[in-house]
Amino acid sequence: MRIYAIVFCLLLAACDMITLPWKISRLKHEASQSVICEAGKDCDVKWARALKWVKRKSKLGIAAQTDSLIKTGDSRDLNSDVAFTITKVSTGGTGYRIDYEARCDDDFGCTPPLLKLHASFVEFVNGNSEKIK
Repeated sequence: MRIYAIVFCLLLAACDMITLPWKISRLKHEASQSVICEAGKDCDVKWARALKWVKRKSKLGIAAQTDSLIKTGDSRDLNSDVAFTITKVSTGGTGYRIDYEARCDDDFGCTPPLLKLHASFVEFVNGNSEKIK
């Protein structure tokens, strides 16, 4: 019985690595959404959520943090760890946009994939998810 449980777990892990076309489409749609906020409590909450997300997702640690910048350490050569730069930019008036940038230096891809990370960031910061995926 134990061997079946191990095989089942391995199959689930393999399925998670395969990104189906409908899943890619959903991730692209989510990642294309903007993170917009109004000055005051709305931006404070979304900025705090952005910081929480980066702290949970980054293996590189926070290198710089202000009220308009969250930056992790840099990804090293041939490293699949992801480096993040999050900025809060005025859209004029009392509005702001929270921009997301991510990169890694591995020719074979980042871990986890950048599209999946971007979608997770947008969903969490916009408050559409209570847990960080």
